[in-house]
Amino acid sequence: MRKEAPVHDVIVVGAGASGALAAALLAKAEHDVLLLDANRFPVRATCTDWLSPHAEDILKSAAVPTEAILGDPVRHCSMYLADFSKSIDPELPEKTAFLVDYGQLTQAIVRQFQAGRQGRFEDQTEVVEIRLGEDKITALLADGRQYLGKFLLLATGIDSRLVQQTGLSAGLAEGDGWWASAYSCPSGALAAPGRMDCVLAVGGAGGVGYRMSRDGRLTVGVCVEGSASDAQRELESLSDRFMQRGLLPSDWAEHARGVTPSRSAAGVALAMDSHVAKRTLLIGHVGGFAASYTNEGIYPGMWSAALASQVLIEALQSSVPQDTLRRFESLWRTELAGHLRAPFTDSQSILPLVFSNKQMAGKMVEAFHLGVNF
Repeated sequence: MRKEAPVHDVIVVGAGASGALAAALLAKAEHDVLLLDANRFPVRATCTDWLSPHAEDILKSAAVPTEAILGDPVRHCSMYLADFSKSIDPELPEKTAFLVDYGQLTQAIVRQFQAGRQGRFEDQTEVVEIRLGEDKITALLADGRQYLGKFLLLATGIDSRLVQQTGLSAGLAEGDGWWASAYSCPSGALAAPGRMDCVLAVGGAGGVGYRMSRDGRLTVGVCVEGSASDAQRELESLSDRFMQRGLLPSDWAEHARGVTPSRSAAGVALAMDSHVAKRTLLIGHVGGFAASYTNEGIYPGMWSAALASQVLIEALQSSVPQDTLRRFESLWRTELAGHLRAPFTDSQSILPLVFSNKQMAGKMVEAFHLGVNF
């Protein structure tokens, strides 16, 4: 007699920070979780990202050790207008962003998930199709295997083909932003730790750029509205301006050229009608959980994961699980939407004040680091 396949409580597809955190929280609550990712782990991501200090509490709620992964807090920040005609050194808030290695961050969360007895992680495992049933979901793999689960958490990239199979892909068309970043490991003062420079009005009033240094690494990036080629062009242009001012090594142009821009998830969640499909929730990047102005998506992605885990724990005990899942939509819009919205409505009028008033410049830094609205 053929043995019936086990049905996991939750299958999580995507082991980035959002998916791994959701898996860790669900496993901590003693639920049977299967975490799948198409990539090979550990992921070698050498670029630097910034992370809100509020993320520390979310990581600790999943028992993830934070001392080694949060890295340097930002100790110095300069703000520039895109053409570098204006600049200001604002006073930093009491709590500033952490500069983190995204690969180290995700690996630490995955390790914590694996340390428990309730979960299993499979890397190099590509899910090519999902089927949403009335009482369970099926994840079909590229190698022909399939897994069954009571619920599905989709935590992939925003362009994942799996999203279309949930029927929730329409809102993603609203994401007309692109981001591009380049990184290198030069030596000397240029890569001094704890520095994050912010550039405003890149490629237009709503675009932003940044330069970050941590552990001997430099990262420069942009997030702009338009096309992939617009993002590439603005990255090269911003890199040239930083090089002209001695803030990047002279060979940086070769790092900026040939970068492959990616779709931005900035603000996409706010435009989507729903993140809830049949026995399925969308979180993280695929759900558009990234700050509208800065494109920072690690903290809001993990926040969405924490809220989704809370709802799934309730749904697993509910006699009307689909009704319980729908609570995720109202929950994130109540708690998280304010963080995702742009910090101001009229950037053209705000920008002159930022470069003439240190208090306004400080508020802009808070918008970058903490998601605080003006």
